[in-house]
Amino acid sequence: MAKGLEGRIKTECLVIGNGLAGLSAAWELAKEGKEAILVEKSGSYTNSSSNSLAGGLNSVSPESQIGIPPDSIDALVANTLKNGSNLNCESVVRMCGERFYPDVIKWLEDTFDVIFDRGLHREGSEIARVHHISDHTGRDIMKKMYEKVSNHPNVRILKDHMAFDLITRNWINNVLMETDVCKGCYVYDTIEKTVRTVEAEGVFVASGSLGAIFPAYSCPDTATGDGF
Repeated sequence: MAKGLEGRIKTECLVIGNGLAGLSAAWELAKEGKEAILVEKSGSYTNSSSNSLAGGLNSVSPESQIGIPPDSIDALVANTLKNGSNLNCESVVRMCGERFYPDVIKWLEDTFDVIFDRGLHREGSEIARVHHISDHTGRDIMKKMYEKVSNHPNVRILKDHMAFDLITRNWINNVLMETDVCKGCYVYDTIEKTVRTVEAEGVFVASGSLGAIFPAYSCPDTATGDGF
């Protein structure tokens, strides 16, 4: 596993963020035999935006395609563009519509034993296509994912650590090269009040949204856009 002195840690992969994206990255890396450190700013996955997901996950699935009216990728794209005032990127919307069921819904069910409620919801559409777990979908998904990821022998979680600066080859050498390489990250231990250096062959930034930088917001206080 990851090793290092008090202020210096070395690992194969570093994942910044403990929401759905961060946990997914850590799991896939660990499954492939990579050692991974996951940096968790708040000390608990319950403070992530993913944990607050209430309504559910939108996808075209075998169940929605036999509904009345029947669902389709074109219908999902049209509904999403309409609800987004046509500000969405249509190619991204279509890609998500085509891949979200096999790559997310089925993956959560098969890998983490997530059990969605019977019957799909309608949200912003006349077609029922939303997979949900009552009104606490995110909480249930995150609980199962976190338990499995945190118990994987290849994963180490740094609780109460805030990533604040990436370490790059240009930064280390104080020269500007056309192709830069990320070599790790500086993290701040908010409990011990100390800075640690994490060296990593691969760095995955999954630090979430930036809603909390605005005066009024509904996301957790930890959503401060650190990755941006």
